[in-house]
Amino acid sequence: VEADLTANLEISNPVTMRMVRGMAAWACAGALAVKFKLLNTDNKTVIEAIRLALQEHLERNTHGGHQIAEQVINTLRGELDRNANKFPALATFNSCDQSGIYGYYHASNNGGFFLILPSVFEEIMGEKFGKEAAARALQAAGYLKPDSDGYQHQVRIPGTSGKDNRKRFYAISNAIRFDGTPVP
Repeated sequence: VEADLTANLEISNPVTMRMVRGMAAWACAGALAVKFKLLNTDNKTVIEAIRLALQEHLERNTHGGHQIAEQVINTLRGELDRNANKFPALATFNSCDQSGIYGYYHASNNGGFFLILPSVFEEIMGEKFGKEAAARALQAAGYLKPDSDGYQHQVRIPGTSGKDNRKRFYAISNAIRFDGTPVP
């Protein structure tokens, strides 16, 4: 039954696969109801109806995650849209007033990144989702650019030299603000 439900569908998320297993159990219950003449239909119709519900879920779940991941992405997207002015260019790090900012914007060949200060990320995402869970969801969706050790990204501060002049941020791809498709 699982194979019938997932035929020609690409499902790699373990949460969605658990949901498919549950849906398969309901399809089996439907098949029993058909067998005992409690449902006036056939097994094919039962599976097609449940498969349609699965397809609708996959189409709504555009980032391949789960519902909480979608909420994380939408929450951060909304914050960035409302507060884009709180991200001055990274080049102004040493010359601008740093009170009231959320981080910096760093333009790049890949479209640019919002460099969110760790304290701001925790304030925006931590209370509602937990900063680790939010960072995992953003990374899975392709929006977070972490270093190899953790979820933050270390950036050299412009106008300085040496390793001591680096700062850690949560680097979020600018693609999150527009069509919802992460930059490859």
